[in-house]
Amino acid sequence: MTYNRLMPSDEENFKKSVKDWLKATKRDREWLAEQCGVKKSAVDEWFKKRRDIPTPSAIIIKKLMEESPIKDFGNPPGLPENILDNKLYLSISPDLHETLETQAFLNNMTLSAYCSLIIEWAADHEGIILNDILAMFEKKWKDREEDGEK
Repeated sequence: MTYNRLMPSDEENFKKSVKDWLKATKRDREWLAEQCGVKKSAVDEWFKKRRDIPTPSAIIIKKLMEESPIKDFGNPPGLPENILDNKLYLSISPDLHETLETQAFLNNMTLSAYCSLIIEWAADHEGIILNDILAMFEKKWKDREEDGEK
């Protein structure tokens, strides 16, 4: 079996994208070594300037990165790269928008501040919220299965 080697500049770009991906997915070189069937010391060697990632391992890594739920969708066209840092945009129904806007008004808050407060509370109480979300999804799945059987 023959493998195509990456060009030196492509190799450095690939190494950087692997490092960025590991960081974004909160995984480490030890985990990567296990996935590639090598020792961590081998992975450490790959990231040295003049070392290449062996092609069989590069294929495994590319596959892992493609399967990763982390995607960089980028900003909408025309917005500078960092303009959306620390911002969250939601698409919600008009009814939910009206409900949230009313609740915000009743609490003397802007809609943005009210939604931020809700998200902060949810993050601080993730155990409580997570159980409710899981129960909600479980009910939806059961309902869909029942609808499919009818």
